[in-house]
Amino acid sequence: MQRTKQNQRSSLKKGVSSEENRRRREENSNEIRKQKKDDVLQKRRFMGDLSASSTEPSSNQQTSTASGNLQYDPRYLALVNSEDINAQLEGTTHFRKLLSIERNPPIDLVIQLGLVPRFIQFLVYGQHSKLKFESAWALTNIASGSSDQTATLVQLGGIPVFVNLLKDSDVELREQAVWALGNIAGDSARMRDLALQNAILPPLLTILNNTHERPSMLRNAAWTLSNLCRGKPQPNFAVVGSQESLTILARLIHHPDQEVLIDALWALSYLSDGSEQQIDAVLNSGIVGRVVSLLDHQSYQVQTPALRVLGNIVTGNDKQTQVVIDSGLLAPVYKLLHASRKSLRKEAAWTLSNITAGNRDQTQQVINANLLPPLVNLLSTADFDVKKEAAWALSNATTWRSTDQIRYMVMQCGICKPLCDLLTSHDVKLVMIVLEALENILQVGQSWVKGGATNPFLAPIEEAEGIDRLEELQEHQNEDIYHKSLKLIETYFGTEEEDENIAPAVNNAAPGNSTHNAIPSFNFGSNLNVPMGGFAF
Repeated sequence: MQRTKQNQRSSLKKGVSSEENRRRREENSNEIRKQKKDDVLQKRRFMGDLSASSTEPSSNQQTSTASGNLQYDPRYLALVNSEDINAQLEGTTHFRKLLSIERNPPIDLVIQLGLVPRFIQFLVYGQHSKLKFESAWALTNIASGSSDQTATLVQLGGIPVFVNLLKDSDVELREQAVWALGNIAGDSARMRDLALQNAILPPLLTILNNTHERPSMLRNAAWTLSNLCRGKPQPNFAVVGSQESLTILARLIHHPDQEVLIDALWALSYLSDGSEQQIDAVLNSGIVGRVVSLLDHQSYQVQTPALRVLGNIVTGNDKQTQVVIDSGLLAPVYKLLHASRKSLRKEAAWTLSNITAGNRDQTQQVINANLLPPLVNLLSTADFDVKKEAAWALSNATTWRSTDQIRYMVMQCGICKPLCDLLTSHDVKLVMIVLEALENILQVGQSWVKGGATNPFLAPIEEAEGIDRLEELQEHQNEDIYHKSLKLIETYFGTEEEDENIAPAVNNAAPGNSTHNAIPSFNFGSNLNVPMGGFAF
């Protein structure tokens, strides 16, 4: 059973197709997209200094602001609306401090007081650098609020104003504009697209291409770029996935600053999550070798988006998948299957499920890298969502019905017991995954049966209480599960009333199998890693 790109886990597919043999992750809050960098930090509120030269007040004043002790004073509204620049600065600074309170900043109050258009006016017409900076800071924190609060800023023309400030000579004002636009783009796909329509990318890429920019600027710019690449529906790839964008991202994943590195990887993960044409563009940027090396990074915050990039690429065609395998993916994935973080184990299993759905040779490479035993272990010991990904990987591996591969999985890896145990799951899709894997295994065993001999895989399944589990599924409410389990029992296990001398029907008999041996001998290919001492039966 394969999960197709088109249906995104919404259907069950039998067999293997070169065009529809890999699975894409659906968008929902329970998936791995709950990673902190990918979800929680779509927006940021500016609480402190951009640099030592910032106009932020003294440390004592910062503590008071962050603690929420600062209260709105209506006198400052008149100051903001006055015509005196010094008064405007004093009033704007007061509201900026209110909006920088750590918890429950009064964003709605500031909006209701009509201050958003006033702050925008200061940005457009103001000549006082500190006033412009304080205004930009206040608006940045408004953009960090709810979607309705962000929409107010956008409806009043905030996006083109901030895009224009990306080219300002004042570095702090320029950085504040980057931050504000990152908050807007991180709000929703609609806001992201509005930012792109206002030509945000050229000046943003200019900033990212400047190797002399200070670290905080590059961090904010990389984060903003990742927000411009993320979201469903996806942004126009021709815009965000341009050669210039990919070239810059390919350079940023070598950056020594970890925050820049992480956001560049997330941006690449979003860009690689799409068509084969998108994947080709990402591959052509030359990032794969570096990304594979980052799977050994000491921080899971780097490993997670790095693995996501590679996992997305292997949902492409066989050639694209092979590029990643040849770049050394499988060795670090072995380590990630044993990682302490569940999310990494789950992502690693998902990645392997798309490789085993590729072609038989790629499945063999997974076997040669000794990746099936840890997958089988996850099938037995992991949390449910990790088990499900491991089940996909192993089920896809059985789909090729390779004699050598199936025998290795059954006799050496002990796949039958954990598969049969999963037949008691309440998850319909998981049960169907397992049933199809068992069917593939039994079909291979049946293709060897000649002259009344016994299918060699009946015993391992029976010892794993598989027959009992299949019989229990005869009471299952799902019609597909009922019919599939019934078919397996009737085809391979028969009934007590049947003549035991009558062999079950032969399915998909392998060409060239000898008809003289009751239990066939096996010719293992040169690519299969056979343990020393041979197989134990």
